[in-house]
Amino acid sequence: MISNKFILLHIDNQDSNNFLKDAISNEGVERGVYFRSSLVQEMKEHFSHMKDSGYFPIGAVVDFDNTKNIEYLFRRHPNQTDEMKLVEFKHHNPIVL
Repeated sequence: MISNKFILLHIDNQDSNNFLKDAISNEGVERGVYFRSSLVQEMKEHFSHMKDSGYFPIGAVVDFDNTKNIEYLFRRHPNQTDEMKLVEFKHHNPIVL
């Protein structure tokens, strides 16, 4: 059964290559199925908007049960003002999906 949530994280090229090498060599992972999707463009626009608002987006939690929302993981720019902040939801326990 597929999990209802996935976490996508931004990692540098070296870490990406190491992950792919391990997954393909040791875990039997394959790659190469493509779908056309507007999701990538939308996420790029979200990342740009967040950066303009004093956030450093580093990943996303994609919830397949709630297909209208993507929750972003971020670091806050030290010079972010209250006026720059977007709507944020505080989690009671942020390390639990």
